[in-house]
Amino acid sequence: MPKFTLDLTQNAVDNLQVIVDEENAQNGTALTMTAWLELQANERAIAADLNAALSDLQRQADKEAALAFEVAATAERDQLLAAL
Repeated sequence: MPKFTLDLTQNAVDNLQVIVDEENAQNGTALTMTAWLELQANERAIAADLNAALSDLQRQADKEAALAFEVAATAERDQLLAAL
């Protein structure tokens, strides 16, 4: 696996550490700055594929919701007609 070296100013490191600490507190994690930076890079690397997959899932969920609504509306209509 390729290795990278980053040269950051102390100010950048301090600012990033605040972000890492906040995200660790929000997510109940204990990532080091190195692990957090690796996660950020990996998430960027998969972002396009993830967005495409999420769009597909959303379209499928929308279709399923529309079908379920149609079935429920038809059942309600049938019950109301039967009650006449």
